[in-house]
Amino acid sequence: MTSAKLQEEIASFQTLWEGGFRCGYSQERNQKGVETFVKTNLCSPHSTWLEIGCGGGQWSKAIYPRVAKLYAVDILSATYNKFWEYVGGDATDKIEYLHVKDFNLSGVPDNSIDFVFSYDVFCHISLSGQKEYMKSLKRVMKPGAIAFIMYADIEKYVMNGGSNLNTIIDEYRVTPHDMDKFVSTIVRESDGPSWPGRWYFVGIENFVKITEDAGFTIIQRDIDIDKITPITMFANWKK
Repeated sequence: MTSAKLQEEIASFQTLWEGGFRCGYSQERNQKGVETFVKTNLCSPHSTWLEIGCGGGQWSKAIYPRVAKLYAVDILSATYNKFWEYVGGDATDKIEYLHVKDFNLSGVPDNSIDFVFSYDVFCHISLSGQKEYMKSLKRVMKPGAIAFIMYADIEKYVMNGGSNLNTIIDEYRVTPHDMDKFVSTIVRESDGPSWPGRWYFVGIENFVKITEDAGFTIIQRDIDIDKITPITMFANWKK
């Protein structure tokens, strides 16, 4: 059962990004570097992938030709996202699009996934929502499966010149003059109320903790390709 708080969080996405969110490629973020890393180092022609938050299909389009099967999961429908228009009808033999209503990954078979990918999604999900996803990932990932997940960390964002800092200051009503207080205030609010498009700065320490608490092993805390947000890689095995 998804809590009322998480239901409210899910509802906040319903009017966003009509036509399908695609982050594009920016110098600030280095998405091109992320894409090259994924295609070169992670894709395998015999692997089954799960993409959480596929949106308009930017990453799906890059991944699916290089893998055996891709489960593309999103809180919004394929029609709303114009997913197939962007990815192409030929992808239907490899991609199964799942329009979900919660964080349970309903429709993804148990013990079926070799690799999990998510970019520009967990940054919009609270700490509680991320914990729910970890439970679901434990169910669907095969032993030895690997996950590659991007989320938000306020220290990395500030120290590397994230361009929306003024928006964050307005939303959280705190200034970075005292950096320790600024960071602690924003991280403390990582389970706070939702609003459309909100970034939850869960932070690397919290993300690593919930990942390990769910029974996963951290491979790399931050692969440090994206310039302003962390990407953690972890595996479904125990040390």
